[in-house]
Amino acid sequence: MKHKHIIFSPQKNFSHPDFSVGIFSVDTHNTMNSSSLLESVTKTSTNGKATELFPESLTFNDISLVPRVVSTVRHRTESSPSANFLGAQLQLPLIAAPMPDVCAGKMASSLSKLGGLGIIHRFLTIENQLSEIALVEKRNQLGCAIGVTGDWKERFEKLYANGIRMYCLDIANGGNQLVADSIHWLRKQTKTDPIKIIAGNVAAAETFTWLAEVGADAIRVGIGNGSICTTSIETGIGQGQVSAIVECVHAREEKKLSALIIADGGIRTPGDMSKALALGADACMLGSALAGTEESPGEVIKYRGQLYKRYVGAASFATKMSNDYVEGEETLVPYKSRVEKVVKRFSDGVRSSMAYMNARTLQEFRENVSFVRLTQHSFIERTPHILS
Repeated sequence: MKHKHIIFSPQKNFSHPDFSVGIFSVDTHNTMNSSSLLESVTKTSTNGKATELFPESLTFNDISLVPRVVSTVRHRTESSPSANFLGAQLQLPLIAAPMPDVCAGKMASSLSKLGGLGIIHRFLTIENQLSEIALVEKRNQLGCAIGVTGDWKERFEKLYANGIRMYCLDIANGGNQLVADSIHWLRKQTKTDPIKIIAGNVAAAETFTWLAEVGADAIRVGIGNGSICTTSIETGIGQGQVSAIVECVHAREEKKLSALIIADGGIRTPGDMSKALALGADACMLGSALAGTEESPGEVIKYRGQLYKRYVGAASFATKMSNDYVEGEETLVPYKSRVEKVVKRFSDGVRSSMAYMNARTLQEFRENVSFVRLTQHSFIERTPHILS
């Protein structure tokens, strides 16, 4: 019996003739993995003008991984999600988001020892940001966020003088000319001792391609997907994270680009991270999953007998264009003890997912993986529901 497998095709953008039409095609013969996903993109006709004008957008809860191979992996410890990320050898391609309540020196230091990567946020004075980087011993496993306006050049020069060689241009709309201008300026300043540049955020193939071509080494993919992000609500901008990742992966393959893809936003669980990596993301950026840990900035707050930490989003375009303050939704998140527990949970989940797919490396994971699209009822069925 031949199964039907959903082939996720990049969404059509009518302003760009190079990208394929259609959202899904159904392949009744071949299993869809991350390689065939790119090879099997077809020009699928759609019925009805509404569908053509408003293609569907998928996120992690809309898809599931299906093991269709016999696994010889005896234990998940045989599977390794290790990856080289811009020269940093990561045991797990997990990056802490450069948010004020997520990543400063303590978080970055702990993640570097656990095999992840921290990017110290920029909502600090230059002197205070320098104080935070002093807490991190592994400078080759550390990044710093800078803006593209205000004191960003002075900030960069001070950070560069202190040995930082990985920078994140932290701006809400990565598809802005200011980002390209900043990349060009940074490249001119660092010809003798090059740096690695992370840019973003983008949510479509066209802007991903543009950023890659102007010189970004890695690109944050995802707009409006964060748990505390208000960008989509306030602006109407964004699309589902799965669709955004697939678009950018396809664009990278089609254009033969080298920029790495960081899935940024919407990753709440190890399962989400597994899906993002299987789809072709090179790393995953976490915010809320790391907020509330001992190593995240801020004090522990006791409220009605429970322990919490503050978590504030920095979502708006206007805010990220300014160095002066942070706006966004503010909430309290439960205190989660040490970040080591969070990293272990994500590592165990990804390793287990790889073991199901008979994969000992991320490359094998992407080659062996198979996806299906979930209906509302199939999604409910796969979650704990005995009490409901």
